[in-house]
Amino acid sequence: MSKGSEFEKHVAKMLSFWWTQDEDYPRDDIFYRTHGSGSRHTSRMKKKKTTANAAGDLMFIDDAGEPFIRNFIVEIKSGYTTTGRIRTKDIKSIIEKAKAKKQPIEKALRGYTAGRLKRSGETIDALDYIDSDKESVLMKWWKKLEKEREETNRKHSILIFKRDLKHICMMVHMDLWMIIVDFIPNKMNSLCMGDDLTVIFRFEEFITKVHPTFIEEIKR
Repeated sequence: MSKGSEFEKHVAKMLSFWWTQDEDYPRDDIFYRTHGSGSRHTSRMKKKKTTANAAGDLMFIDDAGEPFIRNFIVEIKSGYTTTGRIRTKDIKSIIEKAKAKKQPIEKALRGYTAGRLKRSGETIDALDYIDSDKESVLMKWWKKLEKEREETNRKHSILIFKRDLKHICMMVHMDLWMIIVDFIPNKMNSLCMGDDLTVIFRFEEFITKVHPTFIEEIKR
């Protein structure tokens, strides 16, 4: 199983627990990764055919999750960063060596990541997005997701992504963000990006601060 597939399953479980949080026994089996990560939808669209519950990276496997999937198309990405692939065994080795030499662990880790910088231009970090003249891979994902949203007649796109050694993030359009903020008791840190007015914030904050009933506002 690839790293991306494992991350998709992890996000599906987190969203399932979030969606059923008011039940006596919250469940982890409401949503699951879409078979082929939405490839069936793409191939059938080329033939002018639609496929229910097959677009994006997330589908419902219990009817309780149907309202969420009917309103949102979700794309899930992991591992992308401005550094090369970060390996767990390397991190463990660096920490052990730093401890043995009584060196600052943070400094040792910075040295490791600095040595693995990629220069492909496929950037995802916000400052790289500003510095580069090329379209970021993040915005490429977003435009593809928006296209699939229109094809499936869903109301909003949700992009969930995680860079190596970073927090899981969630990206939505400003229209959806304005609905979300009305349902949180205190503000969340966020970042507005691009001409499409997209907003990025921590996924963990979303599932802990935003109650699933916010979808009632979407359905109106």
